[in-house]
Amino acid sequence: MPMELKKEFKDRQVGFPFFGRRWIDVKTWYTLHKIAKGQKPNGGLKSAMAEYKLKFIGTPHRADDDAFNT
Repeated sequence: MPMELKKEFKDRQVGFPFFGRRWIDVKTWYTLHKIAKGQKPNGGLKSAMAEYKLKFIGTPHRADDDAFNT
């Protein structure tokens, strides 16, 4: 788990489960999916979610909110 996410969770007193040594890089998979479909990937997590009619909850680029939405 990236150190920034651990620190932000600790600073905001947010508990989180043990993720182990592996996690999924959703941005990379989304980008590869768009390229495979012959489309240009654009925007960040919030715009990717909007493409699938999902609402982003919280503040973009805040580690705990990004993790929750991912």
